[in-house]
Amino acid sequence: MVAKKTLGLVFLLAACATPPLSPFYQEEQTRYQEIQRLYANANYSQAHSKTEIFLKRFPQSSVAWKLENLDGLILMQMRAPEQAALQFQKAAKTAPKPEKNSVLYHLALAQFQIRAFQQSEKTLESITFASLSPEQQLPYFLLKASLAEQQSHFLEAITLFLETSCISDLPRGNFINLYRKVEQNFAHLSERPISDTYNFLNHYQKAPIFDVVLFELGTQALEKTPQDPAGESYLQRLLTEYPQSAYAERASQKLTQKPLPQEPQPTEELNYHAIGVLLPTTGNMGKYSNKLLQAIKLGLEGSFEIILEESGQSPEQATQALENLVKKHKVPVVLGPLLTKGVDAIAERAQALGMPLISLARKATLLSSQPDSFIFEAGLTQKMQATEIAKYALERLQLKKFAILYPQEKLGIQATEAFWDTVELLGGSIVGVESYTPSETDFRQIVDKISGLYYTDARKNELDALSQERTTNNIKKRTRKTEKFYQLKPIVDYQAVFLPDEASVASQIMPMFAYRDIESVTFLGMASWNTPQLVQRAGPSSDGAHFVDFWLENPNLEKIKGWDHRPDTLEILAYDAAELLKKTLRQLPPKYSRLELKQKLQSLPETQGLTEKILMKDHHFHHPLTLMRIQKGNIIPTSTNHP
Repeated sequence: MVAKKTLGLVFLLAACATPPLSPFYQEEQTRYQEIQRLYANANYSQAHSKTEIFLKRFPQSSVAWKLENLDGLILMQMRAPEQAALQFQKAAKTAPKPEKNSVLYHLALAQFQIRAFQQSEKTLESITFASLSPEQQLPYFLLKASLAEQQSHFLEAITLFLETSCISDLPRGNFINLYRKVEQNFAHLSERPISDTYNFLNHYQKAPIFDVVLFELGTQALEKTPQDPAGESYLQRLLTEYPQSAYAERASQKLTQKPLPQEPQPTEELNYHAIGVLLPTTGNMGKYSNKLLQAIKLGLEGSFEIILEESGQSPEQATQALENLVKKHKVPVVLGPLLTKGVDAIAERAQALGMPLISLARKATLLSSQPDSFIFEAGLTQKMQATEIAKYALERLQLKKFAILYPQEKLGIQATEAFWDTVELLGGSIVGVESYTPSETDFRQIVDKISGLYYTDARKNELDALSQERTTNNIKKRTRKTEKFYQLKPIVDYQAVFLPDEASVASQIMPMFAYRDIESVTFLGMASWNTPQLVQRAGPSSDGAHFVDFWLENPNLEKIKGWDHRPDTLEILAYDAAELLKKTLRQLPPKYSRLELKQKLQSLPETQGLTEKILMKDHHFHHPLTLMRIQKGNIIPTSTNHP
């Protein structure tokens, strides 16, 4: 099996793709530059043929080793790693010391792809690591780690990923891949004594991603022995030393997790004629919450009294409101919350109280994934959207290679992880990842980073080639007409870019690709893109973009009386959740427990919703989503079941 392309390899490949020119005959120079241009423009077959002709005509050329190396890269792109390895071997024999490391790396990569693992390891050992730049160290470490994985040396692979994270100025976008790799390798260490694993890996405690080690150690220890002091100490250390870690929330959850409550005593009377609703009815969301409340009323059709509690602007306020619904009003179930902030704390409290909670938030709670959870997800979560758009991209759009640009916040990370998991599950690959702060407004750098235009040190040879072309053509001034002799071409080895952010942000990022001469790339996004503002702000750059959402032109929406406007996605979700809850409650006996209600909800059969059928799966209300695309400024559905 050919290994997945590792993040960072593209920069090193590019570094040797266009070596600096040396003085040689004019014919050689002309032919050599032509081959370079063919390679840069991805005309691999033609570049390979011309390289063969060149090497036969000029076997003693001073750039013969460079063309052998370039031909190896061409053959790698043509998926002929065995032939590529032969070319790299030839180039390595005559390459001068400064450049030989790159040639040897290419050889090791080709050997890895043909599963000659021992040869690949031996080749990597011959590289002088001390002379590698940080840009070259990244693919070097990743290849070594991949070799360890392929040979089931999982602990060694983890140490190599930890070492990789220590590379100076490592782009933050690579960290999410390193975290995932450590997680995947830890899954193979479950039979190894945890104390031995800790003692071995603790030598790497200064690695920036050591928090994942503490999380995995703590998780494995608690899974083997609940309330294991050692497991708790690993998680406690994570919370103390890495309070901002992406694992902190889950670690805290594992430390504070309480056993599921027992079924309430028969003497406890619930208010069977009411349901609780938790919404932010004041502040900025007040007006919108009233629309959701109207949707819930329509879904219930007056069958139940609605007891509304203000969720407030903080997790503490929302938790107290939940307590009121449980203890004061004794409702059997709660619909809400709506806001993402504090949703995990609210879910944790509902779980402890044994209260069925149907969340409308975009963030999937940690507890809803547990089999005995009282938490249900009725919102269009980031995880659900990311999973669906990934499926559509691979199965419908036939895309295989993706880049990801995501915001450094919980929703962005959750969407990125779900998208990445689905892409790999379906046989695709992620070839570039970059992140940005939620407050970022200038996206030039992140676009440059995933397109080989930011780390120009790794492409020094190409810059030298451009300099030579300026000299040859007597170009001394940078103008619009001469820009092509100064600007590197982007390296675009991805077919699509996943942008899990709001339309206001995506509309700023999309035009930046056109500005960098990156064309024919498909943008993939979220339901929040379903707004004319995206097209208005991004202009033609948004054309061809895809996202998933409900098909809001569905004729079923006309059948519901009581709406004075066409409902949006969240209103439809609130209506469906309320209607489904109404049908479930009607199937229960006159008196029931919250536990019985929870069990009834999690075993619901497929049910017709307002626009589509709803399937309860893993405590999630799964709605079929429509693949939407932007075409000539219009947002239209592309799914086969819609016109």
